[in-house]
Amino acid sequence: MRSTAEFDLRIPYAEETVDVAAELARLKKEIEGLQKAIASKEKQLGNETFRSRAPEKIIREMEEVLAGQRVELGKMVSRKGQLEG
Repeated sequence: MRSTAEFDLRIPYAEETVDVAAELARLKKEIEGLQKAIASKEKQLGNETFRSRAPEKIIREMEEVLAGQRVELGKMVSRKGQLEG
């Protein structure tokens, strides 16, 4: 299963076997990466000096990417919870 802010993609296999441990490890790694990216953007967008100097277009694009990353993070955390539960 692949998930982005715009869509979820699930490709069923002939045998619906999932290596839960490997999938959990993959999700954990992706969640950590997204959390770092989100924290970085939040810090940058919270910096008044950056906001005052950056073009409005850049600020808007960063806010859009940040919103998408938050949605994607929520989906990954949900998927991880499903596998763990």
